[in-house]
Amino acid sequence: LMEWLSSLKIVVDGQTKSVVVIAEDADEKTDEAAHTLVEYVQKSTGAELPIIGEEEWQEESFHDNVPIYIGMSASQQETYIEQSLENLHDEGFFIHSTGNQMTIIGPTAWGTLNGVYEFLERYVGVRWLLQGDLFEDVPTSKNIIVIQEDVREGPAFNYRRIKPFASSQQPFGKWLQRNRLQTKEN
Repeated sequence: LMEWLSSLKIVVDGQTKSVVVIAEDADEKTDEAAHTLVEYVQKSTGAELPIIGEEEWQEESFHDNVPIYIGMSASQQETYIEQSLENLHDEGFFIHSTGNQMTIIGPTAWGTLNGVYEFLERYVGVRWLLQGDLFEDVPTSKNIIVIQEDVREGPAFNYRRIKPFASSQQPFGKWLQRNRLQTKEN
C-alpha cells in the first residue's frame, strides 16, 4: 500500500496523469526521446502524454500532472542529478523520480534516449525483439505506475555490435538503438 501511495501515476484507468517536459532548445535526439516515450505509452494505454516546453510548464495549468523531464532542463540544476551524471559513460543514463516528478537524463542526448528506452522496458514492459513493428511487444494496460527509485546505468562495453549489423545506417539501425547497441560512430 505504501508503495502505491508513494509511486508516480503516469497513466491511471487510461487517463493521462503526466506531461513530458523538454527544454525549448532541445536537440533532435532529445526531441526523438520525448516522442518515443509518448508513442509507446500511447500504444500501451491509449493515453497520449502532452509534450510541452519548460516555459510552457511554468505558465500552463498542467501542474496537477506528473512532469517527466527529458534531457537537459531546469530540473538538471539539482545538485543530486548533476552528481549522478558525473563519471557516467556518454551513452549512460539516470532516471530519477522524487516527490511528484521524474527526470530521464544522460550526459549526452544518446544517453537520454537510452534512458527512455530503459523506462519503456522497465515500467511499460515494451520489448523490441527483432526489427519491425511485427516483432515489437507492447503490453496493453490501463495504468502506468512508477515506483519512486533511482536507476543509473552505463554500458558495460564501449562498443556494442552485432555483426553484420554494425551501423545505424543499416536497415536494423532503429532496432540496434532501442536495444542500446549503438556506438559513438552511429
